[in-house]
Amino acid sequence: MTFQKFIRYFLEIMLIIIAVIMMFSTFIPLNHPPQFYSHNYPPIIAKLILSLNLDNFYASVINIGVWGVFTLLLLIFISSGAFKRKSVFALHTIIFLMALTIFCDKAFKREHFLKIREGGAVNLGKFLNDDSEKYNFDFKLLDFTKNFHQGSRMPSAFISEVELENGVKKKIEVNKPLTIGNYKFYQSTYDALEQFQVEIDSVQYTCIQADTLIADSLALQITKTNNMGMIEVVLNEKVYQLTEDAEHELDGHKIKLIKLDPIYISGFQISSIYGMTILFVLAILFIINLGWCFWRRK
Repeated sequence: MTFQKFIRYFLEIMLIIIAVIMMFSTFIPLNHPPQFYSHNYPPIIAKLILSLNLDNFYASVINIGVWGVFTLLLLIFISSGAFKRKSVFALHTIIFLMALTIFCDKAFKREHFLKIREGGAVNLGKFLNDDSEKYNFDFKLLDFTKNFHQGSRMPSAFISEVELENGVKKKIEVNKPLTIGNYKFYQSTYDALEQFQVEIDSVQYTCIQADTLIADSLALQITKTNNMGMIEVVLNEKVYQLTEDAEHELDGHKIKLIKLDPIYISGFQISSIYGMTILFVLAILFIINLGWCFWRRK
């Protein structure tokens, strides 16, 4: 086996590995808190996901490493003089530049993932670690909406309404990203948090699952719910199983939980516009060069 065939063989293996890990990544919910994985996966799997940073797969060492190795092998293959025709050489050079762009975007963290709760806000400049004044404002999620196909519970659209600088309101939808400066915001994921009205001795409060409600000398946290109307509550470090809409006597207090509409968390994939622009230009050049290669073969 010649050196060129050896490198080509490994390039084909790397392409298969990239395809496999990209498929595998779709089965791992991304950017959830550690307790989510501990609760939903066996301990060994949860530990593996967190230790390998697979909860943020696209910025993980595995993903960056695979793209880095593929880019390096492609550079070696191109430099080995394997191509006699200039058009084929140019085609593979474009592929190399595309792989290099993807690798740099991931390695230098030009991609970000933002999760924000309805009514919540985050200073965009601090989140992006960008000191530019054009990002020095609060990015606020006003509302998240799910639309369904008629006659079914299959979602047809996810829409986030956000507030930007000076009260400007915009909508971000799947396949309809929002551009802010040098970044594009893509609607990526969403989560729903159960919300309850908590009555303690006839005084009403609002509490979201996993948050801690402090009322006088009481510390109450709703930890689990199910479809049977059962709610697990931690009250002053003691665990209780309560029934929804029923009054309970706990530690000398009358407590009642009433389920409200959920609070949504919207997830945004944020990508540098520079990387996307470079990939777009390279993709056009690739198509043109590919057409030229086929035309030359006639």
